[in-house]
Amino acid sequence: MHRTSRSIKHLPTTRAALIRIGGLTLLLVAAALTGYKLGWFDYRHTLEHVSRLQRSHSFVTFVVAFVVVYASATSVGVPGMPFTVASGALFGTLLGSVLSWIGAMIGATVGYWVARTIGHDVVFRWLQRYERVDNAVADARDFNGMLRLRLIPVLPLGTVN
Repeated sequence: MHRTSRSIKHLPTTRAALIRIGGLTLLLVAAALTGYKLGWFDYRHTLEHVSRLQRSHSFVTFVVAFVVVYASATSVGVPGMPFTVASGALFGTLLGSVLSWIGAMIGATVGYWVARTIGHDVVFRWLQRYERVDNAVADARDFNGMLRLRLIPVLPLGTVN
């Protein structure tokens, strides 16, 4: 893959890229600490809280809130499996599957946007240092390359996305 000097010239400095990544890291740490302080990591407390939320809000509001939480969490790398299981338990198989799919699609889109705007420059510089990796990424840009990457059992799908 050939890059012109023009595409390299407009990259922000390493310091600017690290500041952006640091901001995202601080946001994730703050969210985790908030969740810990609110007891979200305690199983019984979480079940009581979700049950209380279901009773105090309309069905539509609860569904929209669930999809927003699912998408927000998975967009920053939180595994989606617990949300998928929870959607089945909360909404049943059919509606839970649909809501999980919607949340996963929105989360993937937002995650792509975040990775593209915040991490692109760092990854781009890293790829330029390692020609073999750069060539492998260039080969994986088409459908067959992506299919091969998605079928590798040890590679997490979030990383491939």
